[in-house]
Amino acid sequence: MGLDLIEMLMDIEDEFEFSIPNDDYTELRTIDGLQEYLIQRKMEWDITEKEAIARTTFQYYFQVRDFLAYRTGQPIARLRPALKLKQLISLDDRKPFWKALGYRFQLALPKLEVPLQIYSLLALSFICIAGYGLFRFIELIRNFDPEALVGLIQLGLAAMWSYVAICIFAHYQLRYQFPRGVDTIRGIVKLQLGQHDGVWLNRLSRMSDDEIRDKVLDLVVEYSDTPREKLQRDSRFIDDLNMG
Repeated sequence: MGLDLIEMLMDIEDEFEFSIPNDDYTELRTIDGLQEYLIQRKMEWDITEKEAIARTTFQYYFQVRDFLAYRTGQPIARLRPALKLKQLISLDDRKPFWKALGYRFQLALPKLEVPLQIYSLLALSFICIAGYGLFRFIELIRNFDPEALVGLIQLGLAAMWSYVAICIFAHYQLRYQFPRGVDTIRGIVKLQLGQHDGVWLNRLSRMSDDEIRDKVLDLVVEYSDTPREKLQRDSRFIDDLNMG
């Protein structure tokens, strides 16, 4: 088999996203034989898109389940799709776990953060405390009472330090929360499906028979330097097209 022919077949593998077994290489001698071989391979994998998504979903679920079992030491029987990740991953291990998960499955994962609702609640509490303190301070200035003013300042300082303590507690105890939507095994699998669409449905499976034939002819023209109109269905790659 000529090197030009081998290079063309390797290009076909890349173009159609599948592998030709080594034993089949030597059987692909003519244009028609190559076209029909590809169409036959397509028929072997002729599955619907729903079936492809179902297969991919199972594949991803088993991969994520096995990864979690290895990472956490939990029995596989416990790792159900709806299981919350926070029940499996300790607070201190969440950041390295999230990084390892993204690297293992090549996922663009959202950041682990303190929930925005916590920050909003803290900000609202601060506004209420500050507003009440300012209101009382203005009243005391108008009706000057040194003892009451000192008491208000002391109360304000106590409230401020309490608020800071609450903020620190919220940050360190609620940090690294798993984002909503990807906080379960099911959520991670759905994210994989969205970012890695069509894993089981390769390009060959998505093409019509005529598209396959046309693409083969385009590649033959490219590698043999033979005009398309001179190609015959029974043209032999080595004997007729000098692809030796």
